[in-house]
Amino acid sequence: MDIPDYFEQVYAGVLGKVIGVYMGRPFEGWTRDRIEARWGVVDHYVHRDQRVPLVVSDDDISGTFTFVRALEDSGLGAETPPGFFGDTWMNYLLEGRTILWWGGIGYSTEHTAYSRLKSGVRAPLSGSAALNGKVVSEQIGAQIFIDAFGLVAPGDPVLAMTLAEKAARVSHDGEAVIGAKVVAAMVSLAFIDKDIHSILDKVLAMIPQDSLIAQVHRDVRAWAAVDGDWRTTYDRIKDKYGYDKFGGGCHMIPNHAIMVMAWEYAGNDFAKAQEIINTAGWDTDCNAANVGTVCALIGGLPALDAKYPFHSHPEFADRIVIPTADGTESVTDCLRIARRITRLGCRISGIPLPEKTASAIWHDFALPGALHGWIGRDPNACVSYSPLDGGSALMRFEAYPARPAFCETPVSAAALATGHYGTPSTPSIYHGATVEAVVACDELEGEGEVCLEAVCATKPGEDGAPSYRSPSVALASGKRATLRWKVECERRMISSLRLVVASERGCRGAIRLISVDHDDAAEAVASSETLGAYKPDEVPGWICTFDNTGKWGRFACDHDDGVLITGNRCWRSPSVSCRMSVHSAERVGAILCWQGTERHYSVLLSHGCLLIVKRLYGEEVLLDKPVDVIEDREFVLDASFRDGEITVSLDGKSVASVRDDALEGGGAGVLISRGCAVMDLSVRNC
Repeated sequence: MDIPDYFEQVYAGVLGKVIGVYMGRPFEGWTRDRIEARWGVVDHYVHRDQRVPLVVSDDDISGTFTFVRALEDSGLGAETPPGFFGDTWMNYLLEGRTILWWGGIGYSTEHTAYSRLKSGVRAPLSGSAALNGKVVSEQIGAQIFIDAFGLVAPGDPVLAMTLAEKAARVSHDGEAVIGAKVVAAMVSLAFIDKDIHSILDKVLAMIPQDSLIAQVHRDVRAWAAVDGDWRTTYDRIKDKYGYDKFGGGCHMIPNHAIMVMAWEYAGNDFAKAQEIINTAGWDTDCNAANVGTVCALIGGLPALDAKYPFHSHPEFADRIVIPTADGTESVTDCLRIARRITRLGCRISGIPLPEKTASAIWHDFALPGALHGWIGRDPNACVSYSPLDGGSALMRFEAYPARPAFCETPVSAAALATGHYGTPSTPSIYHGATVEAVVACDELEGEGEVCLEAVCATKPGEDGAPSYRSPSVALASGKRATLRWKVECERRMISSLRLVVASERGCRGAIRLISVDHDDAAEAVASSETLGAYKPDEVPGWICTFDNTGKWGRFACDHDDGVLITGNRCWRSPSVSCRMSVHSAERVGAILCWQGTERHYSVLLSHGCLLIVKRLYGEEVLLDKPVDVIEDREFVLDASFRDGEITVSLDGKSVASVRDDALEGGGAGVLISRGCAVMDLSVRNC
C-alpha cells in the first residue's frame, strides 16, 4: 500500500502523542470540576502554573517507544511471537525505576505483570485475568502503551490490531486488550482516512459487538448526537461508566469513554480535541496522548500549531526522555524516534523507505519544526525552526563581552528534569568523540566568534557545572563555518552540548545550525573514589543497579547481577579495563555489548573459573576455564569486543578469546553478583 508522506505522518503522530502527555501531565488524576475551577478550559500548556517542567520522563512515552522495540530485537517483525513481547519488558525494565508506574503488585497492573515475568511466567499468561484478576487486568496501561503499533502498520488496521494484542497481553486482558486494539487500529487508519467519524465507524465494526468497549462507543456517540455539549455527555459517561463503577486505580473503560467523547465532539480539530480531553480530567496525560496521536495524523503537522504553539513552544523543542536499562535513547527527540519507527514500519509493511529516513546524521532538522532538542537557555538567545538549507535551527542572539549567547541540546538526562519516574541515562557524546557542526551566519552586527561547548554533570558539593570549549571560528555575515572538535572534558560525563557565540565588544545577529553529528569514540572512567558520593540510582552517565557505589572504597551488590554500565548500541568496539580486588562475590567481571539486561556478553570470575557468557533471553556459557585469582588480591581484568571476537587478559596476559556474532555492539561496564569489590574502571569505544 502506498502511504503518502509516511515519514512526515509518523513524525506528526509522535508529536501528537508527546504533546498530549506534556499537556495533561501537570494535572493527571484531577476531576473535571477541579480543572474547570482552576483554568476554565485547558487549551494550552499549564506546567508553569503548576511550577513543574514541561519536559519530563513519563510512562506513556517511555512504554510506547520502548515496547515496540520487540519487533526490532526479535528480528521477526510482525511475526514476533507473543512471548517475546514479555522478554522485551525484561530486557528494558529496571525494577522499581524505569518506564512503569511501580505502584505495587496487585494494584499496578504493569508491576503485577512484571512480577509474573520475573518469576518465569511467559506472556501472554503474565497479563491474564486468570492469574491477576479481572479488575487488575483491565486497567488503562494496555491502551497508553499502544500507539506505536499503529504507527508501524499504516493503513493496515488488522495488522495493527494483531501487534497490539500481542503487546497488550503482556500485562492486560479482556476489555483492556480490546481498547488497546481500537487505539492501534485508529492510528493505522488515520494514515489513509482523514475523517475521525469515518475512523470511529470502521473500528467499531472490527471489534466484538458484545464487548463493553463496543457498547461504550455506541453509547457515547449516540449521546453526543443529541446532547450537542460535551459536558452533558461527560455527565452521562460519569453516571454509567465512571470510576465508581469499576475497581482499581485507573480503569480502562471510563478513560476510553471520554476519549471517544473528545474525538466525536472535536472532529478533526487537534486543538479542540486536546481542550476537551484535558478539561474532562481523569487520566489526562494518557488520554490526551492517545487522542493526540490520532488527531495529529488526521490534521498533519500544520494542525499542531493552528491555535496554540504546541509544537513550536520554546520549551518543547521535540525533547523526549526514555529511560530504560539500555541507555541508547535515554535522551532523544521526536524526529529521531519518528525516523526509527518509520524504518521499522517500512520493513514490516513493505513500504519503500522514504529518502529522508536514510540520513544517519545525529541532528539534521529534516522535517518542518524539528529542533532536535535545541533551545535558547539564555535570555539573550532564542531558537526557532528555519526551512532554509532543507531545515535548520535558527538562533537569534545578542552577545556581550562578559555574557556569551548560547543555545543547547541535552546529551544525557542529567540536563533535564526527571519528574517522579527514574531516569537512568548514558550520554550520546563522550570524552574522545569528534563533534562536527555546520553553521551559517545570516545576520551579524559587530564582531563575534562561535564555538561548541560541552557542559558536564556536577559532582555532589561541586559549585556549578564544569564546561569545556572547542576552538572558536570567526563569524561573517552570509558565510558558513564548520566546527570540528575532538571533545576533551577530562573524561567527565557530558550533560548537554552548546553552540556559543562570544564577542569582545558585543554583537547581535542570527546563526543557523544546519547539521550536527558526532562519531562514537568514547572514554569514560568510574572508581569508588569518584562515585562514592552518589546514590546508586543517581550516578550521572551510568546505569547502576548496585546497592552501594563506593562507600568505604567498595562497590557492593546484595542481589544477583548488579551492573554499572555506560555506552550505547552505536558502540561497535567496546572495551573494559578494570583494576579490582574481590572481597566476596558469587561472580564479578566485565560487561560487553550491553543492550539491556537480557542482551549482552559478560566476562566473569566465579569460584576459580573464568566464564564468557552470552545473555540473550537466557544464559549460554561460551567458555569456561580455570584461572588463579586470589581473594582480596589486586589484579587487572581487560576485556574487549571487536568484529565478533571477545578477548580477555588478566594482569596483561592473554587468557581467553571466543567468537560470537549474536550482538553487534553496545555499552560496557562491570557486574557484581552478591558481593563486593574495589574497582577502578575504564571503558572505551574506539
